[in-house]
Amino acid sequence: MRLAASDVRRLAAAQAVLLSPLDYETREAWWLACLRAVKEAVRCDIAIFVLTSPTEQAGVTEDFDTGLFDVFGKFDENDLHHLRALRGIVAARTPVFLASEAMLRHCSRRIEDTRIYQEFMMPAGVHDGPGMVVSCGSRTATMAVARSGRKRKRDDFSRERSLLALLAPSLATGVRLMVSIGTERDDLTALLDRSGAAFVIIGEDGREVHRNARFAELLEAEPERERLMEATAKLRARAERDADDISRESTLRIQTSCAAYDVSAVSCAPASFGYRTVVVVFIHRHGPAIPSAEQLHQHWGLSEREAEVALLLARGASNKAIGRALGIRPATVRTHGERVFIKLGVHTRKALGLVLIAN
Repeated sequence: MRLAASDVRRLAAAQAVLLSPLDYETREAWWLACLRAVKEAVRCDIAIFVLTSPTEQAGVTEDFDTGLFDVFGKFDENDLHHLRALRGIVAARTPVFLASEAMLRHCSRRIEDTRIYQEFMMPAGVHDGPGMVVSCGSRTATMAVARSGRKRKRDDFSRERSLLALLAPSLATGVRLMVSIGTERDDLTALLDRSGAAFVIIGEDGREVHRNARFAELLEAEPERERLMEATAKLRARAERDADDISRESTLRIQTSCAAYDVSAVSCAPASFGYRTVVVVFIHRHGPAIPSAEQLHQHWGLSEREAEVALLLARGASNKAIGRALGIRPATVRTHGERVFIKLGVHTRKALGLVLIAN
């Protein structure tokens, strides 16, 4: 099959996505990105990604009714022809398949006679289609594409199968990264999260690999958050310049109008994140903490909007600035502010800030 320049560009874009599972916050986000890229590469309008293991069968799609995934959970062992077909494809070391052919070859069943066709494919207007299957340990990843609409005679999807054959090695590599390195990354970030520290993990290219919730909350509560991010970038640049020196002068003290912060950085398990160099930056806040919006609601009965306004008022923001930040008029900000003052029993913004910190 001859490829046009546009085909080559689309294939290259799809390969880049398939090879980059660690660029996404969750595996489902990567799966969706893969679906979109592969659909564009092979010019099909329907795609599905399914990960099968001894303990789960999970998947994503933008094109099927997501409720159809519930069908999988209703199948008993006699109805799991699609899983037996996948095992046959993996055993035969032929990563690219056509659904109808695979079902006939490995299960001796016409695809139209299976429950997966009757309850999953046919309701979505799918009658057949090619796909690729790769395995990593006990997990099997399947990506299938199709065209919606009426069934076409003598459609063997030869062009789509040829394109998928070019993409299959990239999918196999991506799945191995997701399963091995992705699992290590999740374990390490979960361990750091349990420590209660505010941290962000940054790769050697400056891209954030992971930012935990505590780090995000700390930045949100600090009006001069740009200074903290500048310190974070400075420490990362120092680590990039000479990883061996990261242990020297790796802490910066930042003083803002609200609090003092220690910003520190350490190199950490680069192989767990798919980078040659990775830096974990911690931020520790000294001084009184401003409560969250949820705490304001629980302690003083403020509404969600009143709590947002109260936090911004306590940080010294003007009504106009608060209106821009929240997408409301200054007059509305003033009304919310008056209600906040009444509920907290204060009359000035300074008193509001002191009450929030004291409690």
